Amino acid sequence: MKVSKHSKLINTALTNQEDDEVLFAIAEELGKIWELHSDKTLYIPLLEKLAKSDETVVREQAARSLISICEVLSDAEIQNVFTPMVIRLAQAEWFTGRVSSCSLFYHAYPRSGAQKERLRKKFMELCQEDTPMIRRACASKLGQFSTQLEKQHVITELLPIFR
Repeated sequence: MKVSKHSKLINTALTNQEDDEVLFAIAEELGKIWELHSDKTLYIPLLEKLAKSDETVVREQAARSLISICEVLSDAEIQNVFTPMVIRLAQAEWFTGRVSSCSLFYHAYPRSGAQKERLRKKFMELCQEDTPMIRRACASKLGQFSTQLEKQHVITELLPIFR
């Protein structure tokens, strides 16, 4: 089955609230089957859609699957595919994508090259969001993400937000 057919299936399932279990299973399987394909980035767009799902367990599973793919990507793939996807999620219109992005910053940041500053600033923006769910997601990942930051950024950018 081609990825475009997967995408149509996911779009159909996303519009039907009764399909949350199916979406969870798809997100879980996509986190495993990527190993069978030589292009590791192939399933990232599908998982990005699932990371915007209304259902929390679907979003969390999509994020876990994205993280498993991220761990084997080259630096170029991180910089050209994964980091832009994290930023798109962080800028999503609905809170669901922004919440999902919080768990991905830690994994994208170390190898994001020239986009480190953009990732860092976007995470800081999410920490100051008006939506409590987004702030909560950021707060839960703040300590983990801070371990990836350079000392000067922790002191000048992160600590003021934490206070």
